[in-house]
Amino acid sequence: MSPDSSNEPVDVRLTADEALVLFDLLSRWTEGADVARPTPEMFETSAEPIALVGLLSQLQKQLVAPFERDFAEQVDRARARLMASYGEDFQLGA
Repeated sequence: MSPDSSNEPVDVRLTADEALVLFDLLSRWTEGADVARPTPEMFETSAEPIALVGLLSQLQKQLVAPFERDFAEQVDRARARLMASYGEDFQLGA
C-alpha cells in the first residue's frame, strides 16, 4: 500500500464465526451499555477506536444474523466453535 492510498479499501477475510463474535463485541463496546470496555489508556491514539468503529460499520453492512431472533444463540455457538478451534487455554499475547 502506497502512502497516498490511505482511503483505498482493504479486503479482510473472516470466518462467519469470527465476524459474529467481533460484531457482538464491538456492538457492546459502542452501545453505551453497562459492560466492560477498553479504557482510553489501552489505545495508542483515538485512531484505533475509530478504526474499530469502522470495522463494526462494515460488519453491520454484511451480516444478517444480528437481525435474527436467535442472534444471541448464534453468537454463543460461534464463540464455542472459536474456543474449540484455538483451545480453551488460549490467551492473548501468549
